[in-house]
Amino acid sequence: MNKKIIAIYGRKNEGKTDTIRRIVDNIKTLFPNSTDGLLKTEDGEIFGTIQIENTRIGIESQGDPKGRMMTQDTLSKLTDCNIIICATRTRGETVHYVENIASKSPIIWISSSYCPELNHDILNELAARHILQIITSLLAEML
Repeated sequence: MNKKIIAIYGRKNEGKTDTIRRIVDNIKTLFPNSTDGLLKTEDGEIFGTIQIENTRIGIESQGDPKGRMMTQDTLSKLTDCNIIICATRTRGETVHYVENIASKSPIIWISSSYCPELNHDILNELAARHILQIITSLLAEML
């Protein structure tokens, strides 16, 4: 299977997880018959899958160094997914981890939208809608 990975990268506290939460909400709205197999932690992080017809989308919002993605090798649990959406930092071990999991699969690198002077909610929603457009294009190829 030729999976696609969408990696949202940015520094600490720049809206990566919030953007991923918004992507998930938008997917559920756009595809109301999708099956949700997501786990949400108390701190708002998300891990798991969403099934849309025969297409599985894997989600990992925790992309911090020494976080769940790294310590529990969570992306390797999503390798049977057609699309993986994950968070990473801008460089270092989380980026290398995603590149290793991807192997020969393409990675779409998208930076988080961040500006301390602007409304974070608006920026995160705009980023989520942009990424949703990419996802729907990928789904159109797969469905």
